[in-house]
Amino acid sequence: MFDERLIINEQTKANIIYDEHLVRYEFAKQFVSEKTVLDLACGTGYGSKLLADAGATKVIGVDVDSDVVKEASQKFGQDNIQYLEDSAEKLEKIADDSIDLVTSFETIEHLKNPEDYLKALTRVVRYDGMVLISTPNRAVFQEKNHFHYHEYTKTEFITLLSKYFANVRVLEQNNCIATYLGETSQNEPFLANNHVLISNQPSQPLYFVAVCSKDSGFSLKVSKNIISLNPLALERWENNPGWKIVNRLYRIFRIFLKK
Repeated sequence: MFDERLIINEQTKANIIYDEHLVRYEFAKQFVSEKTVLDLACGTGYGSKLLADAGATKVIGVDVDSDVVKEASQKFGQDNIQYLEDSAEKLEKIADDSIDLVTSFETIEHLKNPEDYLKALTRVVRYDGMVLISTPNRAVFQEKNHFHYHEYTKTEFITLLSKYFANVRVLEQNNCIATYLGETSQNEPFLANNHVLISNQPSQPLYFVAVCSKDSGFSLKVSKNIISLNPLALERWENNPGWKIVNRLYRIFRIFLKK
């Protein structure tokens, strides 16, 4: 059991961590139409609802915590969502070859037996299905998180996933005032609210999002990379007293240079 779940409230909506979590579901939404989706480690259920509302035929939200499952059912329950208590390392309540798409964000690092978890995923997902798994980049997060059993570098992550999936593709996620997810090395445009934003990110990504399939010929058709701008977080940043001082000094400096 772990306790790093995102609780949706006014405080978290004004924090970059809100977009950090939601951008993964925004990415997944483009693949869910008429699919049976497993949202593994669903937490309070906000992501399951996003996927269900994006056109999934059925979303099964699974979490190991019975209280969280009950809360998710009450807060985000609807006809095409089912919430279940189950272990990510067993998935005993999920039938073999029954799932088209799995979303499992920030899960694998919390598990004592990540290989049992990957075995369970390969059992429940269909041969031509897709599994999305995110995890923090160990090369960036140097301090030990006591909720985590295993953290991975990009090479370690790919090596582990490749033992269970014939096709593994790793995307990168990074955060600042905006949070974005995609393949930055390709210099593709990012789309946000119909505006094109170009981003070249030389620093290490904070998170990896792996796209996995048992089908070696699987081809991921990504309609767009995802960038999420958080106006509340931006307003909070601009109202920070330290930032106001820096901004004031910058304006004075510009006036001085013009003289």
